[in-house]
This record gives sequence, C-alpha cells and structure tokens, in this order.
Amino acid sequence: MRRLVNSDAIESLLVSRGFTVVEPEKLSFAMQVQLFRQAEVIVGATGAAFANIIFSESHARIAILISQQEDVIYWYWQNMARASGKAVSYVFGSNVDSATRNVHADFQVPLESVIEFVNDLGLSRAMSHSHIHASAIIHPEAVLAEGVIVDPYAVIGKAVIGRDTRIHAHVVIADGVRIGDGVEVFPGAFIGKEPKGAGALARTPEFDRFVEIGSNSSIGPHAVLYYDVRIGRNTLIGDGASIREQCCVGNFCVISRYVTLNYNAHIGDRTKIMDNTHITGNCRIGNDVFVSINVGTTNDNVIKGGYADHIAGPVIEDGATLAVGVSVLPGVVVGAHAMVGAGALVTRDVEAGTTVMGIPAKPRPAVPKDATPRIQQ
Repeated sequence: MRRLVNSDAIESLLVSRGFTVVEPEKLSFAMQVQLFRQAEVIVGATGAAFANIIFSESHARIAILISQQEDVIYWYWQNMARASGKAVSYVFGSNVDSATRNVHADFQVPLESVIEFVNDLGLSRAMSHSHIHASAIIHPEAVLAEGVIVDPYAVIGKAVIGRDTRIHAHVVIADGVRIGDGVEVFPGAFIGKEPKGAGALARTPEFDRFVEIGSNSSIGPHAVLYYDVRIGRNTLIGDGASIREQCCVGNFCVISRYVTLNYNAHIGDRTKIMDNTHITGNCRIGNDVFVSINVGTTNDNVIKGGYADHIAGPVIEDGATLAVGVSVLPGVVVGAHAMVGAGALVTRDVEAGTTVMGIPAKPRPAVPKDATPRIQQ
C-alpha cells in the first residue's frame, strides 16, 4: 500500500556501506527473530516488519524512513522500542503527491538524509556484512551472522550461517543449510547437493533438504556434502571428500582427502578416516576409531541382486583400528578396540580386543612370554 519510491537508490547506498537488503515478509518467524536479534544497525521504510525490533539488542541502531506529516503517529515505533530498552531514529521524507495526506501514501526520502544518518554511525567497528564480495550471489532470505566473510563468486541460498564463518570463492551453499560459528568452507565446496538417481541406481535416494555443520569445523576444497547430512563441531572434512544423504559425522572427527561416505553411514566422535577410503552405505563406525588409507568396506554379497534387505554395512565398534589397505565384507562386526592388520580381508566378525591379519583375516598367534624381551630389543 505504501511505497518508498526511491528505495533502489537508498538500497544501493546502504549496500555500499556494508548493509544487506532483506525482505522480512518473505522470511519465517524464526528467521526474522534471528535476523533482528543479530543486527547491529537496522534501516528501513516504516511498516509492520519493524515490530521485530522487540527482539533487537539494546545497542542496536534503528532508523525508520517515514514521511513527515501531521497525521503520522511517530510515537508508535518509539514506544515499542523504549519498552524493550532501545531507541529509534527517524529519517524524514515527504509524500510524492503533496496533495495526498494519507499516511499510507507513497513517499520518498532524500538520499542526503540517509547518508547523514549512516555517517553519524561512525562505523567504529566493521559492519556485519562488510566483507561480502560484490560478485557473490546471496538469497534475500539467507541469514548471515556478524563477521561472516563471503569471497568472490560464492552462491548462498536460503541458508543460516553463524558468526565469524568464512565462505571462500566458488562455494555453493543450497537452501536449508545451517552452518555454525567459526566454520571455514574452502573454494569449490558444494554443500546441499540433491541426490539424483538418474535412472541408474538400484535404489531411490531418500533425503530431507537440510545440512547441518557444527561450529569450528572445516570443509575442504571441492568437498561435496549432499542433503540430509549432519557434521559435528570441530570436525575436518578433507579436500574432495564426498558425503552422501542420511550420513552423520560426530564431533572432533577427521574425514580426510577423497574419502567417500555412502548413504546412511554414521560416524561417532573423535574418529579418523584417512585418505582414499570408502565407507559403504549403512555402515556404522563408533567413537575413537582409526581407519587408515585405502580401506574398502562393502555392504552387498549378492553384487548384482539389486537393492533389497540383504544390504548390510559393516559395524566398526569403539576404539577399533583398521590398518592400510584393509577390506571389510558386508555385515561384519569389528569389535571394540580390535586391530586389523595391513592388507587383511575381513570375512567374519572380529572379537573385541583381538588382532587379526591375513587373507582371510585370522587372529594373530599369541606371543610366547619368553619371546617378549627379544621382541622389545
């Protein structure tokens, strides 16, 4: 009903000063609350969206662009702000048609008045979004917290990105992604890829359209995280890693370079999976597990039987170790704190605390007590 006719010029000015343009009416209630709560400075044309200032911090600077006429109730926003410990400023304009006195008439605000308000801010500290490169493409409903840096040619959908997070060049972040504080996403990563069967898969991918990445994690160059993936805090996802739908990775983990996690794989806390290893679909790996390089896990003994109930990934229990080049067959359980020697082929369950090696893997013979000193020497 009421239009700020020179809004394009004002928006361009504010963007050049580090502001981000948003349309609250297109956001969910929760996203509006978060957006206004985190904002340092809020500038906009008077309207119902300003009711969100009740969620703003007391130090937030609020400027309402409004036409100057006797019928306007200026104290409306002022009273709401004061009731929640804040104050508002008004930047006055005038109706486009001087004969129109309706409070909902179109109006314009002199650009000089907006410049004066922005200059009065002093910008003593960096604005929240002053480090977003002009070539980046960011959805108007994206929520970026204070201190986010977005490098050239990044594309960000309707995502929520936490404080002090760095999004490097050519990163793609899809709708529904939530990234915690202090995360770094390196160039070329794709977060929120939609699984596509393309008619070639035996199964139909099932997924929800979200990705969650915990605080202080790192996503390496060209890593691909599909939809329906959860990554814990302080976790490293290495260069070129691929994590498919329904996967969950715990806290303080390492998923190293070019590791692939197939669908519905679950990884516990403090687990390390090293370069070029494949974790098959429906695999379960516990806490404090170490999986070395070039390890292969499988989930299908039928091979060409199609996707069905016989698909069963291995289970690697807490504290187990798989050395370089190990192969683990479907449904096998490697017990807690067991160790599998380099190049072993694991065809049956490994008891907890034992060491196996060979093809097929068998328990290592016990070392005679009288041989211990010689071995130690």
